[in-house]
Amino acid sequence: MRHDPNTIHLKGEPIYGIAVPQKAVALRLPSVVDAGANRHFRFGGLVGVEHDGVWKSSNVREWVLNGGAPVPKGSVFFQFNPDGSWTILRRY
Repeated sequence: MRHDPNTIHLKGEPIYGIAVPQKAVALRLPSVVDAGANRHFRFGGLVGVEHDGVWKSSNVREWVLNGGAPVPKGSVFFQFNPDGSWTILRRY
């Protein structure tokens, strides 16, 4: 069964993350190629929502990390706790 990533936290299932040292990865702004046919794509990586045909930006930028590389040294794999803290599960 596939879980909807937008509602998994509402079902009480754990949420995981990985934090990497800033200089260990090469981030870039998303391009039209990354977006494919997504009509919500905005240049500059701006994240927002569209409601009734009106786009509202959050002024938060989305970044892309090309995959295929090992997890960088100094990274941590963690689980989010209900209070917002992290439980570190693995250090790389």
